[in-house]
Amino acid sequence: MAGYLGPAYDPFELEVTVVRVNPTEAVVGARGITLPDGFTLDRLENRNGLLRSFDRAFEAADRQSDLVDGLDPFHQRALDILRSRRTREALDLGREKEALRARYGRTLFGQGCLAARRLVEAGVRFVTVGTQENWDTHSQNFTALRTRLLPSLDQTLSALIGDLDDRGLLDSTIVYCAGEFGRTPKINKNAGRDHWARSMAVVLAGGGFKRGYVHGSTDANGTAPANEPCTPDDVSATLFRCLGIDPHTELMTPTNRPIQLFREGRVLEKLLA
Repeated sequence: MAGYLGPAYDPFELEVTVVRVNPTEAVVGARGITLPDGFTLDRLENRNGLLRSFDRAFEAADRQSDLVDGLDPFHQRALDILRSRRTREALDLGREKEALRARYGRTLFGQGCLAARRLVEAGVRFVTVGTQENWDTHSQNFTALRTRLLPSLDQTLSALIGDLDDRGLLDSTIVYCAGEFGRTPKINKNAGRDHWARSMAVVLAGGGFKRGYVHGSTDANGTAPANEPCTPDDVSATLFRCLGIDPHTELMTPTNRPIQLFREGRVLEKLLA
């Protein structure tokens, strides 16, 4: 969520639906960008007019609330998405060749990443895709990684990066793949790995980052960083540099409170092409 920037900057979330074809294949659709069957644009405009009448009635109360003030531009963007044929076409995966859809993987994550690529082509500036898989492998870690988690991630992530590159979009698009934390170097009694914050890894591609480069390393046991350690703030500051944003930028909240983007993050120059 947008936090101190206010609800006007909240993400527009799509509800993804999956029709299971077989245990390994899924057909993916998105709800939230099209109107229900039988619901016309005229009816949408009528409801929007009703909403405007309520807004006028409560205008005095609205002005006293930063939350309500922020909803108007967010509401307008939601209406624009519902009216836009360009948005609906971007999420119509049936326009893609079957071979490419299979290359991404006929899974929720695979088709979600293909939809993300189409949204980028349509001009969307930021897209987040979750795997919807349980990576919290406190038990049977190796079986889960080998049979379920890694094959899907490897297939889809490599397809996304390769597809962006083939279309000339990779140099202007950053792909960032990460979880929340690392896993314990020590295996527990359930053949699992628990939460570990002292070391972890992320994958970065495109958008000004070097190709084929590995930054830093852990000690022999994977317990802690050994060479060129960095923090999440450092990675984020580097991402902002690639986006053309000074990491030392100071933003103002709707109540005119200054907020620093980063307090300690430093740009990792070695990551940049």
